[in-house]
Amino acid sequence: MPAVIPVVVPPAADFVPCQYVETVLDGDPQEREYLYLSTPDGSYTVGVWEAQPYTERIDSYAGDEFCYVIRGQVTLTGTDGTVRTFGEGSAFTVQAGWAGQWRVDKPFLKYFALS
Repeated sequence: MPAVIPVVVPPAADFVPCQYVETVLDGDPQEREYLYLSTPDGSYTVGVWEAQPYTERIDSYAGDEFCYVIRGQVTLTGTDGTVRTFGEGSAFTVQAGWAGQWRVDKPFLKYFALS
């Protein structure tokens, strides 16, 4: 039977290692996640993701993503030179195909929905 499930940050012990980061330029992301919802084919996923400070190069963002920063800070620098920094309480989207640098400035935790 389908369920209604509250979305709250789970205990740290419930997070599992994951690997979204591809080309690390600096740091060690040590990324982990907790998934609330994922379609059987993986085309849509909702969860929380955490990482330690690092910088990566992204040549083409894999999907469309909505992010809400729970803690920490991230700076996105597009190949066009546009720089955007998001901290606790900020929300943003990244469109599939975006290219640039993703830098986690402070230990980071976000809610995300990725398709």
